Amino acid sequence: PPADPLGDSVVRFPAGVPLAVLGDPDAQWPTATAENLGYRFEGFRLDAAGVPTLMYRFSDWQIEDRIEPVGGKGLRRQWLIRNVGSSETGRPDEPTALTLRAHQASKLTSPKSGIVEGDGMTVQLVSGPGDAGRIRSSGLVQQWLLPLKINGEQKVVVEYTW
Repeated sequence: PPADPLGDSVVRFPAGVPLAVLGDPDAQWPTATAENLGYRFEGFRLDAAGVPTLMYRFSDWQIEDRIEPVGGKGLRRQWLIRNVGSSETGRPDEPTALTLRAHQASKLTSPKSGIVEGDGMTVQLVSGPGDAGRIRSSGLVQQWLLPLKINGEQKVVVEYTW
């Protein structure tokens, strides 16, 4: 639905995909397009308030991705991720490793577990994995990565405020 602007600040989110398979925890975040990484858009649905939930498939996961405003200067992003297995294995019950890049900035700090600040934005893990992830350096930026081991399905909710 049409929404009022959330202030005058220009807030930049990381370019590229939010979820990736990293064969090694120190592997670079993929820079290829979502399409080239195997993401497949499968449509969207609107709730009663008109807020869209995007639906897409990536590798072994079926993903529902919803973004909505929170307060006057923030967004809540919610992912519902289902492990549906691959066409090769057909085994949706095996936990597989997926990583969420929750934040990226020139410098990140974590004043408290599950909260990371950087470049004028505070990001809070509201619900999701029990692991609060880690901050790592990657080139000229730092990234907050959350490892997800999904056996069945998992909901991850992150709030961005500025």
